[in-house]
Amino acid sequence: MRLSSKRLKTALIVASWDSNDWTMKDIDSHYKTLYRYMNFQSVGEILGLGCGTVSMTKSSEYMEKASELGKSLN
Repeated sequence: MRLSSKRLKTALIVASWDSNDWTMKDIDSHYKTLYRYMNFQSVGEILGLGCGTVSMTKSSEYMEKASELGKSLN
């Protein structure tokens, strides 16, 4: 059986050092292309801008978003 016929779920969590709005444009586009091509269901994306260090990440909104995404997975 091919992976694309299994209707798998996928999620994307990425972090970048800077917080420029264009930083995640290509990553987001590539992810969307892949899950559509593979016939997967995307259950969420977290594109963590400005997460270059542990302290930057901990003080961002993305830790809570990641936690909520994880809790929503079945």
